[in-house]
Amino acid sequence: MLSLALADLVFICVCVPFTAVLYSAAQWTLGVVWCKLYQYLINVTAYASVYTLVRNSLVTQPFSTSAVSSVISLHLTKTRTTTYRLLSHSVF
Repeated sequence: MLSLALADLVFICVCVPFTAVLYSAAQWTLGVVWCKLYQYLINVTAYASVYTLVRNSLVTQPFSTSAVSSVISLHLTKTRTTTYRLLSHSVF
């Protein structure tokens, strides 16, 4: 989670203000080096955020899947039990 927070912080502190400068000016006035660094930081922070979220979802997926499947299994068991009870009462 630290990498996600750091990537978001760099994006907010570095990329957003310079994007505002880019939109307000007719052309890029900050030089070639800063232009390349700016584009690099946008890509790195975006990839860091996306890959961190993907990693977190892959790590927590088995836990959420087992929780959902246990709830579904419990629901199916209750449904079967109720169905058997209803059938047994209706037959006799």
